[in-house]
Amino acid sequence: MWAWVVRNWYRTSWVLVAIIFYLPQVAFSDGPEGLTPADFENPADSFIVNLLKIVFTPRYFEPHWVHFVFDPGLMWSMVISNVVVFVAYTLIPIALIYFLFRRKDVFASKVIYLFGAFIVMCGLHHLVHVVTFWYPIYHFQNIVDVITAIVSMATFFALINVLPDAIKLRTPKDLEKLNNELEEKTVRLQESLRKNEETRDLLEKKVEERTEELKMLNVSLEEKIRERTKELEKNLEETKRINAIMFDRELKMIELKKEIAALKGEK
Repeated sequence: MWAWVVRNWYRTSWVLVAIIFYLPQVAFSDGPEGLTPADFENPADSFIVNLLKIVFTPRYFEPHWVHFVFDPGLMWSMVISNVVVFVAYTLIPIALIYFLFRRKDVFASKVIYLFGAFIVMCGLHHLVHVVTFWYPIYHFQNIVDVITAIVSMATFFALINVLPDAIKLRTPKDLEKLNNELEEKTVRLQESLRKNEETRDLLEKKVEERTEELKMLNVSLEEKIRERTKELEKNLEETKRINAIMFDRELKMIELKKEIAALKGEK
């Protein structure tokens, strides 16, 4: 039941409005000496004009100061207190609006706006209370009270709506602790990055040294290959020369054998 009321505060507020507006209607029924609101209406005027007359005309009400004839000090104390409260209630919403203007990322800003409206209506209530000391516009005061009641209940239900999330908000001590932890992690991360950079520089230096060594080794191997190639070519030439000599020798041996065989045939 309570959860439904919180979720549907805008509906329950209208129920409250109906109840509060019903009470003034009962009070309007009969005034002193049988006077009614119809006695103050002029058929020639429009509905709005007659309504404003009813709301802003003192009619049969007495100003509030008549009850303080024998104690004006109390009256002026009440007047000054209410004026000071009105000024404070006017300045507080201005400060809230300035705060919301500078900080647009504030959590539950709509609730803060409702708080501002509630404070404004409370200030207006105190101002009208001061006015009724000399000008008894009690119907207008009642309207202000009704609007204040509506805004206050709407603020209450909106506050109930955001309370679970507001309770989860971190405290300044929690935020300070979290900030310290983040700073420590940042320091460790920076130290790790510094060590990684040193390791990378060392590896790059070793890679350069090894690359230089490989270049030198490659040059040495190329030189040895060239020398070995020259040696092999020289050996190959020598082998060809020896083979040629051996071939000539074989040819000469064959010719010599032929000559020997021919000589033996002649004998």
